[in-house]
Amino acid sequence: DIEEDVPGRKNRLKAQAYALRAFAHFDLLRAFGQSYDRNSTELGVPIKTDIEISLPDRATVQEVYDQIFADLNESMTLFDNMDIGDDEIPTTFFSKLAAQALLARISLYAGMDTEAVNYATTVINSARTGFVSRNNYPLVWSQEKVDGTSLASEVIFEIAFTFGQDSRIGSPIYFVPNNRVAFRPSSLWLDLFGATPSNDARYNAYVRADSRRGGAIIPSKYEANDGFL
Repeated sequence: DIEEDVPGRKNRLKAQAYALRAFAHFDLLRAFGQSYDRNSTELGVPIKTDIEISLPDRATVQEVYDQIFADLNESMTLFDNMDIGDDEIPTTFFSKLAAQALLARISLYAGMDTEAVNYATTVINSARTGFVSRNNYPLVWSQEKVDGTSLASEVIFEIAFTFGQDSRIGSPIYFVPNNRVAFRPSSLWLDLFGATPSNDARYNAYVRADSRRGGAIIPSKYEANDGFL
């Protein structure tokens, strides 16, 4: 029995589950919510807190935010009372630091600028994080991983996948085994980088010119080796 034998482990698992549920609701809200405003009464997405098969109505944006913040606040409390140190959690599992980073992002979307700055500052100032250099930024996506951990200290949370799996993030865009590209960046997106896109570190990390396709610009962000995204 986890609760009786290892209560700290139970807290860790529950904390990760709460954080992941908040993460899922937030991503759905970003994609399908009619507003990002924290107190909006416009339609958000259904709130799902059980495993029963059902068709719940769409909640308001405010109600979805309420659920997201409640889940993350609960996870933060549980992370403070777990069986291992937060820095012992691999980057492929949610940690308190990852939850704080998520809170920074959600707060920014919600228009809660002070909270966004505070959470982001906490993450940036952590001894566990550090910004990679401009030249090394593309390696965040392509570099081999060691013992399930990113070599880039800037990575806080990432999704594990096995080379060849078609269930990983990005597989509908770029499928590694067959070198199949399903989408190309739009001209509107490319124009955002200006006349000299290579001056932006993100450009070289996300796309490349493919000589096999007549120099067409294709996504390269998902060409990673076995590892994580």
